[in-house]
Amino acid sequence: MDTIDWVVIGGYFAVLALLAMWVIRQSKETSADYFLAGHSLGWFIVGASIFASNIGSEHLVGLAGSGASDGVAMAHYELHAWCLLVLAWVLVPFYARSKVFTMPQFLERRFSPASRYVLSIISLVAYVVTKIAVGIFAGGIVFSVLLPNMRLGPLDSFWIGSVLVLVFTGLYTTLGGFRAVAYTETLQTIILIIGSALVTYYGLEKMGGWGELRETVGTEMFNLWKPLTAEGPNGQPLPFEWAPVEVRNDAGQLTRQAWYFNGNYPWLGMLFCAPIIGLWYWCTDQYIVQRALGAKNETDARRGSIFAAFLKLLPVFIFIIPGIICFGLTLKDRAAIDADGFAEMLKTGRETIAVKLGPEYDEYVVANSDPAGPQLDLDKLHEDKRYDLIAAYRQNALFARFEDAVVEVDGEKAIDVAALSEEDRQKFREAVTADIGESGMAFPLMVREVLPAGVRGIVVAGLLSALMSSLAGVFNACS
Repeated sequence: MDTIDWVVIGGYFAVLALLAMWVIRQSKETSADYFLAGHSLGWFIVGASIFASNIGSEHLVGLAGSGASDGVAMAHYELHAWCLLVLAWVLVPFYARSKVFTMPQFLERRFSPASRYVLSIISLVAYVVTKIAVGIFAGGIVFSVLLPNMRLGPLDSFWIGSVLVLVFTGLYTTLGGFRAVAYTETLQTIILIIGSALVTYYGLEKMGGWGELRETVGTEMFNLWKPLTAEGPNGQPLPFEWAPVEVRNDAGQLTRQAWYFNGNYPWLGMLFCAPIIGLWYWCTDQYIVQRALGAKNETDARRGSIFAAFLKLLPVFIFIIPGIICFGLTLKDRAAIDADGFAEMLKTGRETIAVKLGPEYDEYVVANSDPAGPQLDLDKLHEDKRYDLIAAYRQNALFARFEDAVVEVDGEKAIDVAALSEEDRQKFREAVTADIGESGMAFPLMVREVLPAGVRGIVVAGLLSALMSSLAGVFNACS
């Protein structure tokens, strides 16, 4: 992170603080104002707030990671934004005319007080487990990649960044209520979209264009409809099974499996089962519906929901595609994701390095280790040497595993991915993805390695926006 990046991030927080202070001064001490912004939100703020509350840091980290490992398959969930049209045209009139503040309150009026308490308890537990905990963890990953050397006593960058953002978000949410949440989320949506779009732009530029990306990663990464059954030992899809079975051979390879146990986004599940989740989330979750309830009238609530549905088409291009680009850059071994990027994901400590060592590494060799495969104390190595050594080790392992496809390019070894069979290409993709560590690192790695100074600050502000907007929405929904 350069100085100009810190200036940009500081400017973002300053503007956000000023906006929050202004909104807090406008707030009135009433229940309707605290929970529904006094029914004063226009359609643009409603739509932007729905989008920002949905897109947390777990989306940036998770969607990019899914893109790096599975391609565009995860786009199914993003394209379920059509459910927002159901909210706009079918359910908003019911919610608005019932004059309720929350979904549990709506259930109480429609059914019984018991239904209100059941939904409240389920929602609170779900928010803590799936929103707050996951969001903070994903945000911590971002901080650990972008600021690996920041420490405060026993706390590393993972905890420092997470706690600071948690405290700041909690303050303006508690003091300003839903009005502060909605207005700050609108600003955060703008920053988030601009920043993420820049990641896609600079990533494609580094990659060499869209055509180069498709050629490098293969067409399978852009297949939205995945096979119904998993791949068997012979590389062919397993027979279709309805019975709840999962059988593996002695080598650990699948020989029988029910199609619904297939974790690689089978098309039948995506087509018929995933919309059930989408309708619940977009049409009945307090976390989302609260934004529509805060609109000035039914017209603004409908327009805002439709606007949010349009915005939800963007994550495919600004979150998932950067993950695929990260994977493509790794395959090409371009400067964007270099040895530094690989090594960030590796645990330090003693590790056997199966490469020829020069005399400059003698002082780091662990005493009494095997000269044919000496052990090094990686903690003692300077970072540059450690990264170079680990990268060489990983590269040699790939050459040995796919030796039939090894070619020489400009006097250096390389792997001709096009020469691999479809099965080996998938194995190679999995091996390279493993080499860059957890695929969840894809988006923050792209930010750190691809973006120029200044632009990086904008994107980091977008990452922080995602974390803060998601947490703010949860805090207010749980109030």
